[in-house]
Amino acid sequence: VGPDSGDFRPTKRKREYKTDFAERTLMNKSALIETLRNEINLSESKSTQVVELFFGQISEALTNGDRVQITGLFGFQVRKYKGYTGINPKTGKPRLVPAKKLPFCKCRKELKERVDYRETKTQ
Repeated sequence: VGPDSGDFRPTKRKREYKTDFAERTLMNKSALIETLRNEINLSESKSTQVVELFFGQISEALTNGDRVQITGLFGFQVRKYKGYTGINPKTGKPRLVPAKKLPFCKCRKELKERVDYRETKTQ
């Protein structure tokens, strides 16, 4: 049985990922709040308020159609997508997909270089 014979059936293989999860951590809102508490000695309620305000302002700006740019890190903007006629995969019938607006994030050059530098430095 091979790709050239008539009865070739692809086999499902598990994907192998080479990662070192033990050395990596997850940065989320809770971790940001904890960092604020530890680094600048804010109370938990004040730290939560700062993080919620920060993300709330980004969300509000994007909702209003504004761009958000954090120099050296990333920029957010809203991209508009036109509607189109798609195909329903279950029925095979045409279906109108309406126009939509979605947030788009682009990493800035400084962040890309910083991340790449750290990766190449540790290898």
